[in-house]
Amino acid sequence: MKTAGRYDRQISDFRFEMSGLKLFCPILLLALSSMILALYSIVTATEIIEYKGIQTIRLSVGQATSIEMPSEITTFITGIDQNLLSMEYSGKRVYLQPLSLISGDLYVVTRDNRQYVFSLIIVPPEQRHKEIRLVSHVIGAKERIEKLRALTPLGLIKSMTNNEVPEGVEVSEGGFILYKDEDFTVKALKVYNAMSLQGLVIEIVRKEGSIKPFPIKDYYLEGIIAISLKDKFLKGGATHGYIVRYNQ
Repeated sequence: MKTAGRYDRQISDFRFEMSGLKLFCPILLLALSSMILALYSIVTATEIIEYKGIQTIRLSVGQATSIEMPSEITTFITGIDQNLLSMEYSGKRVYLQPLSLISGDLYVVTRDNRQYVFSLIIVPPEQRHKEIRLVSHVIGAKERIEKLRALTPLGLIKSMTNNEVPEGVEVSEGGFILYKDEDFTVKALKVYNAMSLQGLVIEIVRKEGSIKPFPIKDYYLEGIIAISLKDKFLKGGATHGYIVRYNQ
């Protein structure tokens, strides 16, 4: 009987442990589920970006990037060779996958007649954009035309000089070389896109040892309408200036 009593106690203890396990298992599963969902949200997190002008998109060779537009896509345009960049769109999403090293711009037009410009660059895989949702408060093409109708080249230069952005104008970073010879290097620091007009904030650097004034009368870039320099003699070896040209 003593043996039977000990056996009954063992069964009772086992039942208690099992009932505790039954209570613990759902809690454990719930915790694990929460952890998995949290991990999934981190891995697949969508980066939300507000469109304020030309937007840089970081791509990686052989890796896909998804961009969700504010409204349905009607078309996209790019000068990048289709053999170097795989591009598809469906509904509000555009999918990009570079097949080689690329650099260039992508223009996306949506059903509400708005255009979005993306500057595509290649980065290491860990730095690339994976999934982007674009939100925008940009005005439509017709509204932009109305707002920019009265903007003159002189008015655009004045705005750039005062570091102002007229309504309807989109501003982006420059960073590219406009002109270079044995004496001077002209670099675009900032770009003002105003539909048919483009304003450029520029930096002119004279080569050390050269004493030539900048040849503003001979300076030529296709489509230039107006140019203004703070110091055409470059007394300190460099100066800033402003160019307005027809948008290319």
